[in-house]
Amino acid sequence: MNQSGWITILLLVSVLLLVFFYYQQLRTENNVESLEISPVATSLGQEAVYTDIEGNPSGLSDYIGQKIVAFSWASWCPSCVDQLTLLSEVSESQEDVVVLAINRGEPASIALSFLEFYELDTKVQLIMDPDDHFYISIDGYAMPETVVFDTTGEINFHKRGQISRDELVPVLESLE
Repeated sequence: MNQSGWITILLLVSVLLLVFFYYQQLRTENNVESLEISPVATSLGQEAVYTDIEGNPSGLSDYIGQKIVAFSWASWCPSCVDQLTLLSEVSESQEDVVVLAINRGEPASIALSFLEFYELDTKVQLIMDPDDHFYISIDGYAMPETVVFDTTGEINFHKRGQISRDELVPVLESLE
């Protein structure tokens, strides 16, 4: 390889490292609390502002006392369609479980268009998170991400990427 090829590779690696460190710095600055505090507890402190799909205030703390499956999703996530369908089925078969689909910072109109396009009429509670607080608070790096909270609001299980019924149902049943 000639000298200009090595220079190009060196510049590319430098730019990638700068982007990585900049992204890490942003994540650190945006993390309101340490990761030792659950997103439910952070919500109790009114640090996270969530709404339902109509814009009414909502929070994870509204569901303390119940088993919670919180699912981070966005319209640009191809696998979220299957996951929303699966979670809708789980919410119907597990009556003691609240399933929250927390949208990652998109306007409600985009989230609704996505749900209508894929005909996702679901029992799942739709939560809007305009600041992407939930995803940041769980130290998210994959899409989708699923978090199971026990009845006290503590994280019991966290799955990065797609989850199957065979993975999720035993976790929920172990919380009884």
